Amino acid sequence: MMMQRKQNQMPSMFFTMLTVLIGLSLLLAACGGDAAPAETADTGGATSGDACAVENLALHEAGKLTVATGEPVFPPWMMDDEPSNGEGFESAVVYALASEMGFAAEDVQWVRTSFDEAIAPTEKPYEFNIQQ
Repeated sequence: MMMQRKQNQMPSMFFTMLTVLIGLSLLLAACGGDAAPAETADTGGATSGDACAVENLALHEAGKLTVATGEPVFPPWMMDDEPSNGEGFESAVVYALASEMGFAAEDVQWVRTSFDEAIAPTEKPYEFNIQQ
């Protein structure tokens, strides 16, 4: 019974992770620039890539990357029901992504949400949701 349940969950988890990774890839691609960005005269030499600097992003809270996750969270996706410890696959992915985007680890904030809240078609108090 337990083995059958795990096998039934695998496709669902795979598609959930695939969806999250595609979404994150699109977010990063949107911030991508030319291979050799041109300087602009009106910004004192700033490049077009500055639009994706942390201070220029439209975030829920300025300078903070707010990430939602489930309540509770489970191994191996997150360890000890604590997403902020950076342990587990999903937690590690978030901190690696945050680092690539220019956020310090202390600038990552976690909020808890149910799955139903996460998929509801309303404005969300976070940048993205990652949950198993």
